[in-house]
Amino acid sequence: MREQVVRPRVLVKLVLLTIVVFLLPTLLNANVFSHLKLLKHRRQQTSKVTPPQAAGLARMRRLESLPGRTKEGDREGGPLAYEIEKLANKAYPGTDIPFAFTKAASEHFASVRAQSETGVRGQTLHSQWTSIGPSVAQYPAVLGRTGAAYVASGRVSAMAIENNCHREHCRLYVGAAGGGIWRTNNALSDHPRWTQISDSFATNAIGAITIDPTDPSGNTIYVGTGEPNASADSGSGQGVYKSTDGGDSWTLLAGSTFAINRSIGSVVIDPTNANTIYVGTARGIRGFSGVIGGATSSPPDVGGPLGLYKSVDGGNAFTEIFDATSNVPGGVARGIDQVALDPTDPSTVYIAAFGLGVLRSSPSDNAGAFQQVFVSLGFNSNPTKEDISARTAFALTTKNGHTRMYVNDGGGSGPPSEPGSQVWRNDNMNQPASALVVSGANGPSWNLLTSSNVADPGYASYNICTGQCWYDIGIYTPQGQPDTVVALGSFVYGELGNVSNARGVIRSTTAGDPDPSNNNRTFTDMTVDATSRTTPNSIHPDQHAFVFVPGNPDVWFEGSDGGVMRSSGSYDDISGQCAGRGLDPVSTTACQRLLSSVPTVLTSINSGLNTLQFQSLSINPKNPTGELLGGTQDNGTFLYEGSSVVWPQTIGGDGGQSGFNVRNPNVRFHTYFIQQVDVNFQGTNPLGWDWVSDVLFSGEGSSFYIPIIADPNRRRAGTMFAGLQGVWRTRDNGGSQAYLDVHCNEFTGDFKVPCGDWVEMPSPTGGPNNNGILGSSVYGSDRAGGVVAALTRAQSDTATLWAATTVGRVFISKNADDVSNVAGADASNVTWTRLDSLSPSSPGRFISSIYVDPRNPNHAWISYSGYSARTPSQPGHVFDVTYDPNAGTAVWTSLDGSLGDIPVTAMVRDDATGDLYAADDFGVLRLPRGSSTWQTAARGLPNVEVPWLTISTSARVLYAATHGRGAYVLQLPED
Repeated sequence: MREQVVRPRVLVKLVLLTIVVFLLPTLLNANVFSHLKLLKHRRQQTSKVTPPQAAGLARMRRLESLPGRTKEGDREGGPLAYEIEKLANKAYPGTDIPFAFTKAASEHFASVRAQSETGVRGQTLHSQWTSIGPSVAQYPAVLGRTGAAYVASGRVSAMAIENNCHREHCRLYVGAAGGGIWRTNNALSDHPRWTQISDSFATNAIGAITIDPTDPSGNTIYVGTGEPNASADSGSGQGVYKSTDGGDSWTLLAGSTFAINRSIGSVVIDPTNANTIYVGTARGIRGFSGVIGGATSSPPDVGGPLGLYKSVDGGNAFTEIFDATSNVPGGVARGIDQVALDPTDPSTVYIAAFGLGVLRSSPSDNAGAFQQVFVSLGFNSNPTKEDISARTAFALTTKNGHTRMYVNDGGGSGPPSEPGSQVWRNDNMNQPASALVVSGANGPSWNLLTSSNVADPGYASYNICTGQCWYDIGIYTPQGQPDTVVALGSFVYGELGNVSNARGVIRSTTAGDPDPSNNNRTFTDMTVDATSRTTPNSIHPDQHAFVFVPGNPDVWFEGSDGGVMRSSGSYDDISGQCAGRGLDPVSTTACQRLLSSVPTVLTSINSGLNTLQFQSLSINPKNPTGELLGGTQDNGTFLYEGSSVVWPQTIGGDGGQSGFNVRNPNVRFHTYFIQQVDVNFQGTNPLGWDWVSDVLFSGEGSSFYIPIIADPNRRRAGTMFAGLQGVWRTRDNGGSQAYLDVHCNEFTGDFKVPCGDWVEMPSPTGGPNNNGILGSSVYGSDRAGGVVAALTRAQSDTATLWAATTVGRVFISKNADDVSNVAGADASNVTWTRLDSLSPSSPGRFISSIYVDPRNPNHAWISYSGYSARTPSQPGHVFDVTYDPNAGTAVWTSLDGSLGDIPVTAMVRDDATGDLYAADDFGVLRLPRGSSTWQTAARGLPNVEVPWLTISTSARVLYAATHGRGAYVLQLPED
């Protein structure tokens, strides 16, 4: 989660917007925002690590988001999130997505793929999808958190390293949250080479990687699919895969059907018996598109109940041995996110369960029943107070003949509603559970290593996951060094360059106890290295995975939302920097402790890891094969200039939508999340971005990534339309360049004046008004609420604009460019006509895209997410719609044909051939003109969620933005 300074006036508006989001009845009725909250835990960034950067960054409004918690039991709702909205709209008008729906969609797509490849579904395209990267996603130094350049990849959810690891050969496996399994055989080299090895999987969502400890060759590997990190884009999996040749080939464990549409936190093999396998399952979701969505994770009728499963026959069959749901007060559970065996007795099993803490099954204690041995701070026997989002991580080792356990534990919210996260240690787990947990609380043998008092040495481990422990948490100890422990958190933005270097990763060599020989330090900060006082390397925010190099644990690999970092294995004292940070004496001491031993060098090893999670792609209209902009989750917006290798980041934060001025593509825009829009009049200059969003924070709710377009007609160049609850318009790119560059530049603006000149259509005041809110009663009583989900118009037209809402309303305006004489409300004469109400065939579901016929602006193709099974009297996912403005009628024709009940996430049309292309959770389909038989668009695209399609019919190219495998292009056939 990226934290940035937000100008006080805008912050006030954001707070007001939060209130509106919660209170607005129409949105609540639409199930879009009822469990969501904006901008949790934002604080000012006061970094002094890079003084030349600080002045500019202090004005930056760009924000990185967190994908948000999934909905079940989430009383606070978690941060507003793109994917959480996605799933809500995919479920709409229901409140969940039954397993039968997703299973049928997955199986039907697999059938379509197989039949397309054998020719059963007709002649397919001869061309193939080609990856256009990026294999090197380059943050320029000017946009780096610490002023250093950085190469990123997508979110890393799991890692495993072989035991025999040295510089000449060190095999490291990386699981990308949405990008599958990647392997390098030279992880310690200057330039590791990565290979994707899981294209045969039925999913690219990864949760766990385990190397079989009974195989001395290290070639037997298990992968649990489905990410367990509790975020709303933690994709669900399809079971457990096994390889016996180091990942060259895979088989699906026959007995792992219990994990279908679940996520897997751990796969553990008994080191004395390879046939004994333990698997812990947690909630996961499916469903991504590029405009808006989200809501609920897998309901109880998924493959199997949430819990711990055991196989004694190598995975042919599994039995549930612990049910998470029945053990959580209130009966709502997120599941098991970690499993481990006692290092001295593999018959003793430990598990970490969301909302509970750590439980243990030991044959010598209460007949092997699972019992709490550590109580999470979120646990409460009163279901109304239980925090099921609280998460506990643990690590086991041995010392002095006893099993030692380290614990990193935090609630789902953090301060002030809950205590900050804490680190604990118990030096003798060889006790009955009744001694470890006494009267519902942690017993006296548990040592709390954390303090909220900055003067206390224990402050080093306080609240390191900043209220999002359900997403960012971990703790690790290397074999043979029981006093060394590393804890993972998020990124404490307010401390960067202040009392710490953000404490995303902390390390102790004294078991977390004060070290009297080193100023009583407990943990030191691993987040920033010692390469420079002003532009050091740093770890990306949001930590998820960690491994030590066996035999040399001073060298380690860390996985985050921004990929993989490697430590050099040596540590330096940079505590002298604390004196120049303007701290009081107490904070100076805390800083000196934390910075007294930091990595000498941190190195990104992400080059070649093509796993960015794209949300959208936009095309330069004058250079459609040579320049694209692409927004990504938590990694900003990237620029494609013809290279499939290097894409430079053009702006940081979260990357949503983007686009170009049709007459002068050097003028372009991008969004962060919600209605945060920047415009750049200086082409590719990363310092040219101007904030134009003040007026958009006027009280209306919006989607997480708002729909926004630049007018495609050259006569209206500079006009842009943005969708909130209504449609807003600017006719001059948000304002004049001279004005915006001086006052509103993200890096150098003085912000003494309003930034942006948007007006709502057709509000009589220019601001929020029921005439402009498309879900209001002005436009009918049915399908009320929601926010704008889609906007589009034809390049050939200067009057017509199409719009749609998240709950199925479809509108057309025939005078969208009208300019009235009302000062500050020059769109007040614009009118809207509802089209969905003109046909009983139009589904009451989320609309994912509209494509307008360039020859007839009253004719469009509309795609729907969600499942026809939810609206059986209004089935369909793709419609041909023609409006007759003279008669006031609209004809809706379903084009589903053989599509099946597969939610469509995006759709475009090849105007030269008449073919339609539709994206979904599994790839891209094509409907040839005149046919009713859908087929896979082409070979070459991995099995991956595709939230966005964009097309240039003149250049004959189709681009696909994938959620975990970068960007792809397909050369289209000539007409």
